[in-house]
Amino acid sequence: MYYCITLLPILIYAIIAFQDFKDRAVSWVFFPAIIIANICCSIWRFEVAPASLLRMAGINLALVGIQFLILQCYFSFRYKTTDLIIDRFIGLGDLLLYLALIFTFSPLNLFTFHVVSLALCLLLAAIFVVFRNKFALQSVPLAGIQSVLLLLLTIQAMLRPSFNFFDEQWVLNYTAYVR
Repeated sequence: MYYCITLLPILIYAIIAFQDFKDRAVSWVFFPAIIIANICCSIWRFEVAPASLLRMAGINLALVGIQFLILQCYFSFRYKTTDLIIDRFIGLGDLLLYLALIFTFSPLNLFTFHVVSLALCLLLAAIFVVFRNKFALQSVPLAGIQSVLLLLLTIQAMLRPSFNFFDEQWVLNYTAYVR
């Protein structure tokens, strides 16, 4: 049962990554599936109490919502339009993946994942542009790159039971070490 709960998100992340890299579009059906898989994995694999999971998901939803509002305001001022940024600047799949991630991490780990994955996406996009200078990069497969990173993290959690998406102690230890 342990491996089934962990293998389902791995499979879904692989499909999301494949579709995003191939078509720059992801079938919507995988997002509710990954939400359900992440909730099950959080409760049974990481042993997070449902009430605690809902509290953390609420905090994560607020953080993602605030970020979306800030991006909406930025693009509204920058391009002098009140149109929604979805499908113009940010893909709907990218936003839906973030909504799925609210059930995957604790708030601090979600923030850490967000910063690291965006830096990785920026780095990969820059490398792609440098080595493929004849091809202008039209869009960054954000959901695809983040799905690959999530796939690797989920495999890590499967192989090392002590690795927990809801344990924030490693971030706190690292920040104390850096100071």
